[in-house]
Amino acid sequence: MADKGTASVPSGGGALSQIENMCMSVASVFPIPHFKNWLSMFFHPVEAIEKDKANAGVGGVVVNAIIAGILYGIAYGIFLLLATAFSPLAGMGGIGSALMAVLVMIVICPIALVIGSFIGSGIYYIVAKILGGKGGYMVQTYGLTLITGGMIFLNSPLMILGAIPCIGLVFSLVSLVVSLYALYSQYKMIKAVHSLSSGKAAAVIIIPIVIAIVLAMVFAAVLVAIFGAALMSAAATSQSTYY
Repeated sequence: MADKGTASVPSGGGALSQIENMCMSVASVFPIPHFKNWLSMFFHPVEAIEKDKANAGVGGVVVNAIIAGILYGIAYGIFLLLATAFSPLAGMGGIGSALMAVLVMIVICPIALVIGSFIGSGIYYIVAKILGGKGGYMVQTYGLTLITGGMIFLNSPLMILGAIPCIGLVFSLVSLVVSLYALYSQYKMIKAVHSLSSGKAAAVIIIPIVIAIVLAMVFAAVLVAIFGAALMSAAATSQSTYY
C-alpha cells in the first residue's frame, strides 16, 4: 500500500530550502514515493498534514513505519559492519557476527517502530488532550510517523558515515541537529493538528521527554542501590566466612 498523496509543498528561499531541494532530489532517485512524503512532512509539517489527512489511518501508519524501520535496520547494519571492519580487532568472526546483527535489526526495527509509533503517539495524544487539544489520534500518529521517517531517511547516511574513524564525530553531530529539527517539526504538526498555543504544543513534546528522563534516572538509581546492596552483602558474607 503506497501513500496516495502527500503533495510536495513548495519551499521558499534560504539555506534550509536548498537542503530540502537537495534531499528531495536524492529521494527521487529511489522508486519509493514514501521517501518524498516523509521529507514533505519533515520540512513542512503543517501544510503536509493538512494535504494528506486522507491517508491518516492504521494502514498508512503501519506501512510507513515498516518501511522506515527496514531503512533504519539496513543503515544500522551497515554502520555495524563498518565499525567492525575499522576495528583493529576485526576478523571474520567479528564480521560474521555483524552480518547476523544486520539481519536481526532488519527484522526487529520495523516491528519496534510500528509498536513505538502507536505507543509514543498515544502518550503525546494524552498530554495534548489534557492541555485542550482538539485533533484526532490517527492524524497525529500519521504525522509523527512520517516525520520520524524523514528523520531516519536523513540520518541513515549520517549514521553510516559516523562509523568512519576521525571524521565520524562530525557526522554524528549533524545527525543530532537533524533529530532536534525533527522535534521542532513534531511541535509544529501537533500545534496545527490540535489547535494548541505555542506553549501548550511545546509542552506536549517536552513533558514526555522529561518524564522519560526522570524514569530513567529513577531506574538507574534503583539499579545502583540493588548493585550496591549486593556488593555489601557479598562483602559481609566473605568477612563472616573468613572469621
